[in-house]
Parts: sequence; C-alpha cells; structure tokens
Amino acid sequence: MYNTIFVDANIILNFFDPTRKFHTSSSKFYRYALTNNIKLFTSCDIITTLYYIESKIDKKLALLKIQNINKTLKVIEFSNKEIVETCTLMLSKPSKPTVQFILMVYLVSPEKPNNPLKQGL
Repeated sequence: MYNTIFVDANIILNFFDPTRKFHTSSSKFYRYALTNNIKLFTSCDIITTLYYIESKIDKKLALLKIQNINKTLKVIEFSNKEIVETCTLMLSKPSKPTVQFILMVYLVSPEKPNNPLKQGL
C-alpha cells in the first residue's frame, strides 16, 4: 500500500462538488487516505486551478474550501532546477512517463532511491 499520494485537481474538485460524477469515489478515497494516515501531496498550480474553477461559482467559498483542503495535504515546492532536470530527462528518454509524473514522483519522494531524476529513468 502507498504511504504517499499525489492528489490531482480532479480528485479535489470531485470531493468539493457533490454534483460531479466521481464525487462519491473521490470522497471515499480522500476519507480512506486521511483515516489511514496516507500523506497527501499536491502542487501550487493545482491550488491555483482549484481557485480558478471554484471561484467562478463563489469566490469566498472557493477560498474557504482551499483553506480546508490545505489542512489535509502538503503543497509541494519545486524550482527551476527540478524543471530543468525533468526536461533533460524527458528529452533523453522521450518514450518514458510524462513531465507531470516525473515531477510528482520527484517532489513526493526526492530522497528515495526510486526517484526517476536520480535513476535517469
């Protein structure tokens, strides 16, 4: 079982909105993760995407939802260095996983031996 999971915008948006098709699944996942002490991560661009989408409905509510979700996960940081390393790796191995996947794995587990940037995929 995984002890860390990167959460994409759709999971959080589904969790926020009971009218979305995958609300129940996303809610079950999120509750399971929190109950089982699984560390949840997301990126700052996901947070801005959440605000952009949710603020179209209600800006204040969007901010409140983001404040609440922020209590349950860690927003990971990355810099130009990680982007350069990821692009270099992707250019050398174009048939490998996406840039988003590599950055996500790197940022969630930068010190682990299975880090794709350390292994060169």
